[in-house]
Amino acid sequence: ADPGKSSSSSARPAAATTFAYLKATASALKPSACRLTTADAQLVKVPLFAAEGAACPVARAGTDIVTLSELVEALAESHGGDARGAPHAMDFEKPLNRLIDSHLIAAEAYEMGIDRLPEVTQPLNDFAEIAEKTVLQRSITDKIGPDAFEVERRYKDAIRQWKVTSLLFEKEKDAIDFQAAVAQGKPFADAARQALADKRATGGETSVLTRANMLAPVRKVVEVTAQGAVANTVHVSNGFAVIHVDELLYPEDPKLKIEAQKASVRTRREDAIRRFQRSLARKYAKVNEALVKALDFEAKKPGFEALSKDTRVLASIQGEKPITIADVAAELRKKFFHGIENPIQEHRVNQERFGAFERLLTRRLYAKEGAVRKVRQSDAFNREVESERRALSFATFIEKVLVPDVKVSEQEVKADFDAHV
Repeated sequence: ADPGKSSSSSARPAAATTFAYLKATASALKPSACRLTTADAQLVKVPLFAAEGAACPVARAGTDIVTLSELVEALAESHGGDARGAPHAMDFEKPLNRLIDSHLIAAEAYEMGIDRLPEVTQPLNDFAEIAEKTVLQRSITDKIGPDAFEVERRYKDAIRQWKVTSLLFEKEKDAIDFQAAVAQGKPFADAARQALADKRATGGETSVLTRANMLAPVRKVVEVTAQGAVANTVHVSNGFAVIHVDELLYPEDPKLKIEAQKASVRTRREDAIRRFQRSLARKYAKVNEALVKALDFEAKKPGFEALSKDTRVLASIQGEKPITIADVAAELRKKFFHGIENPIQEHRVNQERFGAFERLLTRRLYAKEGAVRKVRQSDAFNREVESERRALSFATFIEKVLVPDVKVSEQEVKADFDAHV
């Protein structure tokens, strides 16, 4: 594309250039693809989700390069957190233009030295730990896809509908007697006709129920009732309902299929992360389980202040500083940053003690594994940190440079209010 123009009628800043030779496909990636410049007059085919294509350039904004991995993340945000679940014909231009804008504003912020302000540097230092953990987790989850059997189960659960015939009895005894007659072999249709004729019941209509349109008590019994069977009697506001499940229906819904696939991937990735964390604990840590279970930060003796200085070891980590009772106390202070006294009196502190210990242990284990794998020297880590630096610089630029110049008069406020009464 020509510098300063996009494929639409809206003009781009002169500093922005979209590379015309890059196209996302399922084809194999050439090793040299990501080293091309705008001078190369050829089309390069890049797999959209392949890890080896993450650093490929899709645009230049000033001196910054917008990479394919950034575009994939932007697409994921616009499609519910997973670009793989997005429709086949995805709109690349809008998220790409937003990325170019953010790069250009961040570049201006860098020129002004905003990225060196404490508002950026301090949270960025804290973010490094998160980035290291993210990179490690992605290394074990990126290739995990949906499980076909789980997807089918989730999908069928989501689309299932119940075609039912229901009767409403005023007296519970009549409803119980009706169910007993059906259980002893009397056809439901015959029993229903008799109950309606005797005016012991009303209704008898057929309807289709979904999870969304069922009352909670009805849903509870219908969901566990087989096709052709009668659900347990349900006490509703105006009597006692007896429901016969005539048929189970499964209408197709492509959107719910995609949701089932996403849920399967999410579950499998969460399981993989839990297994990974357990493996790190076995590999590096030795936990004093008895001491952990005995922790009591609400006891009057020795008291929270004394425990805040207690150096007894709860977990030792190979080659690293151990986790002590004092460390857990410090973590609890962060949780109750408004003061620890009231939470102790309200018995809220002990509820958090095991969670605080687990957070500390997990943090140390990821740091240990990250050091072993040299994660902080990796391109993936640097991309995460640079993305966060750009986001922080962008937000700080808006807050310090643009917002102070925005003035709204009383007349404008009144006009807007009048227009939206």
